[in-house]
Amino acid sequence: SCVHAADRRFDNGWSGLVDALGFDYSSYRIRKKWDSEKVFLEFDKLVEKGEPLNPGYISNKHSDLMHAADRHCRGWDDVLIKKGLNPDDVKLTTTSLSNEELELEVDQLFKKGQDLSHKGMVVEGNSHTKHIYFSVSSRFDSWKKFLESRGIDYESFRHVRSKYSLDELVSGLLKIKEEGNGLSIPEIKKHPDGKRIHRAALRRFDSWYYFLDFCKVDPKPYVFKTNWHEGNGVLGYLQEHFDTGVVTGATRDRNFAAAVRSYYSSIEDAVDSADMIYSKSGRLTREMVNTPKNMVIFYKYNKDFLFDIVGLAALDTHTSLDESYENSLVRDVFNLFLRLLPRKPPKSGIREFCFKPIYDSTVDLITSK
Repeated sequence: SCVHAADRRFDNGWSGLVDALGFDYSSYRIRKKWDSEKVFLEFDKLVEKGEPLNPGYISNKHSDLMHAADRHCRGWDDVLIKKGLNPDDVKLTTTSLSNEELELEVDQLFKKGQDLSHKGMVVEGNSHTKHIYFSVSSRFDSWKKFLESRGIDYESFRHVRSKYSLDELVSGLLKIKEEGNGLSIPEIKKHPDGKRIHRAALRRFDSWYYFLDFCKVDPKPYVFKTNWHEGNGVLGYLQEHFDTGVVTGATRDRNFAAAVRSYYSSIEDAVDSADMIYSKSGRLTREMVNTPKNMVIFYKYNKDFLFDIVGLAALDTHTSLDESYENSLVRDVFNLFLRLLPRKPPKSGIREFCFKPIYDSTVDLITSK
């Protein structure tokens, strides 16, 4: 067909042929249906690529994303703030340093052992590292490409994660609590150590609240107070409490159960409306797991869990992953994840049950390459 022939002969396939003929390919693309979640997902992709995040660049290169941010997130500044960034830092892209001086600055940071990921330079960085990051990103189009031009492996910084034992997770959480900090999800994500503990806990537990309960901390004071208005609160409650996308035991919460009765015909109806999976007993049959709709749900809710395991295995084996290889590994471990689910005992958590076999399999895949 014409499409297959174009794929063989043009670098960008069909879109390359359309552009070569003088047409604007973007005019023929299927328009993406935006919401706030998709805006944040696109933001994360830009960060991974090391692209500039200042409003001028986004308006020029990603106008659809900017429009979506205006419509769904009260503007680009609001997106930056919710991702933990100061808009004024992001706009700080002018510098008196020449290209050669910027290169020297980055080389010196690298030699000093600075974490050159977006997280290390911006989220946990100081005013100097932020200035360097955004100046380079604006001037060279991509932080990642700039690092690679300096012979620095950007991928090696993407998987710098702390590996916690279960005892370390518990003691870390209790220390944060003893210091008088809140343990709700928004509060723990703002705490420097809390962010890492939250992420590590969700590798092993199906919910942050399950982890609090495991630590013998009453989760009730830290649960977000739900507004049940028009039933939207029911969906939000499910998505907040069941990170794996599988709902079990939800009706033990009397307020939630009453809201379900008010706005939905059944708990199954509410879960379906939330685009999640319901299992009263916690058992997942092969029939439940292998439906196309449920496969999509399992991937949507557990992809970060799987990417984290792949990253952790890469870190432990001192392996650098490019994006293509990382995605290939995640596809492999997702298939294993689906095979493991029907074997899970009803009372076991999904992530508690799946973590070790998936981690061990990922290490085997990496080391046997």
